[in-house]
Amino acid sequence: MRSDLYLDLFLKEDTHWWHVGKRMLMEQLIRKYMPHLQEKANLLDVGCGTGRMLDMLGGFGTPWGIDMADEALDFCRQRGFHNLRRHDLNQPFDFDFDFDVISALDVIEHLEDDIQGLKNLKQALNPDGILIVSVPAYQFMFSYWDVALGHKKRYTLKTLTQAVEAAGYTIVKKSYTNTSILIPAAVVRSLKGLAGRANRKINARLLSEDTDFTSLPKPLNDFLISLYNIENRLVLTKGLPMGLSALVVCKPNPSKQNV
Repeated sequence: MRSDLYLDLFLKEDTHWWHVGKRMLMEQLIRKYMPHLQEKANLLDVGCGTGRMLDMLGGFGTPWGIDMADEALDFCRQRGFHNLRRHDLNQPFDFDFDFDVISALDVIEHLEDDIQGLKNLKQALNPDGILIVSVPAYQFMFSYWDVALGHKKRYTLKTLTQAVEAAGYTIVKKSYTNTSILIPAAVVRSLKGLAGRANRKINARLLSEDTDFTSLPKPLNDFLISLYNIENRLVLTKGLPMGLSALVVCKPNPSKQNV
């Protein structure tokens, strides 16, 4: 991930609609699929970024965060979090306890071997716990933004499901998310991509300076938060047939303990 984006994330994730809506969805998923969490529960945010998700997880137990970037962990410490480790998801975990909830949001698309990364997460997950995985959707949406973030690929719900099941999990919920912004995002990124291909300076700026986390006027930002929350309710019930992201909630499959 481009290093300047950590500061951008730190400054915006408290209020930006994308981050607020994602935290609301994660909280709702945990309440639905882990309703009996105890105060002593341990929750892990993989790719914790600058730490705002840890605040939410702290409402359920003890939050832990891992990230590959020292800049990200430094920002987490500024928020007052210290249960942090620099860790490469390609490597096995060495915690001496299991986690009841693990969130890996926009993480496995950074890996060359996503299945192995998911297997490593399973080793750290309580047999009765849940893993929540969210990834960017649709390869045709791959753009300058994915390059800036360090993505290897994007997924469909089918390919995400295949990877998760191959790693030894049973899926309890799957859905697309962020349906309403799929077409606007596709249009904006396509236009920026065309401009970048036509002009080297524009392309260089897109890769080195641009961000899709644009600050919006408060009324519009609040509207998008409300829209995100409406979609979250559909994700929790029927699911959404398309969207900018794909999501699964899964548990370790007891019949595939050695996978």
